[in-house]
Amino acid sequence: MPVIQSAAAGAMPTLCAATAPDAKPAGFYGPSHLFGLRGPGKETRLAKFAYNDAAAKQLFDQLQEISEIRYPL
Repeated sequence: MPVIQSAAAGAMPTLCAATAPDAKPAGFYGPSHLFGLRGPGKETRLAKFAYNDAAAKQLFDQLQEISEIRYPL
């Protein structure tokens, strides 16, 4: 079984989050099989590093530098 999936299958979690009547506001939806890498969409948890505020700030700062766009905080 390959790890990759079709573009349509990859879009399903996003479509689920945007259109499912029971989708939760600010919920996170991703693939439901193979360690969250493929499969139909379901509500799931973010990876632990997604909750790292210092890493988020560093990424935000780097993206502002690369894009040469500054956003007021």
